[in-house]
Amino acid sequence: SSIVISTGKVDHTKEFQSNYEQLYKNGVLPINEKSCTKVPIDIFEKNVVYEITLETNKIYHRSICLLESNGRIDIKYIDPGKTICE
Repeated sequence: SSIVISTGKVDHTKEFQSNYEQLYKNGVLPINEKSCTKVPIDIFEKNVVYEITLETNKIYHRSICLLESNGRIDIKYIDPGKTICE
């Protein structure tokens, strides 16, 4: 089965635009760390909310934000509908 991963900035004032999309034919559903699907970190701006979508026979969404502190980058999970990293 194929898997599509896409991301885009969360901005409710505009139509959703993807800034990254990747199709994995015969992809393995990433249910643990060993089967993770990697997304390049350089497509994300820091302190901006992004929605990541994983599409198979179902669609999964997760909003995240990259925060940098002390030279380290952390992922913060953002509640659905929120547009700012807080």
